[in-house]
Amino acid sequence: MGLDPGDALIPVDMVRRAREGIRALSKAIRDVERGLRAGDDYETSFRHLYAAALGLGEVRLEPRAAHGAERVSTVRGWHSP
Repeated sequence: MGLDPGDALIPVDMVRRAREGIRALSKAIRDVERGLRAGDDYETSFRHLYAAALGLGEVRLEPRAAHGAERVSTVRGWHSP
């Protein structure tokens, strides 16, 4: 498997966790927007949004070398620091 410049190999389970975290955060944002329009207090809304963000903050998309890598997904546009 060849990689183009700027591509990285990321374990599939990490990509899945990132997608799930992004979905949860997106849902929390919609919930908070709806709740605030309905008169929910800011503190409750903040806690809900913060909990979703914490879950995503724990995801680490660490590239893995191609040699001996199993079950990986190519993520385009990744640039090493």
